[in-house]
Amino acid sequence: MADPSNNPDPRDSPEPSDSPDPSDSPDPSGSPDPQGSPEPSDTPEPSYSPAPQPEPGPQPDPLAQANPLAPSEPRPLGERLKGWLDALLVADVFLVIGAALWFGLAVLLHSRGVEAPLQLFERLWQPLFLPAISLLMAAAIVSGLLGWWRRRGQR
Repeated sequence: MADPSNNPDPRDSPEPSDSPDPSDSPDPSGSPDPQGSPEPSDTPEPSYSPAPQPEPGPQPDPLAQANPLAPSEPRPLGERLKGWLDALLVADVFLVIGAALWFGLAVLLHSRGVEAPLQLFERLWQPLFLPAISLLMAAAIVSGLLGWWRRRGQR
């Protein structure tokens, strides 16, 4: 008969486990593991602090401060005049651009036999479009001269 110590029983051997083998763990030197996956970095993650809370008490309304139509202290006459002039020139630019588009469309329609848009443009040329173009050119010239005068005065 056979000696039981020479023939080990397979049930006595350790079973394979699902836990990782310590030899498979990454190298403590920081090099990647054998599969090539990178080691997590040792740098700390950035910390985020919450936004500072406003002080308790009455706070000014930010919408009231940003509203240019809200009542405020009166501006000097020069500032008000410049504001009106700027608004007029912005409207004038859009009028001139619209007139140029209208003229292009009227010429295209004239070549197709439609005369009404070009006739209306010709009637509005003298009282509306010519002064608008003249105002725009005068404003550009005055702006250039004022800029030149300011630079000359700074020397």
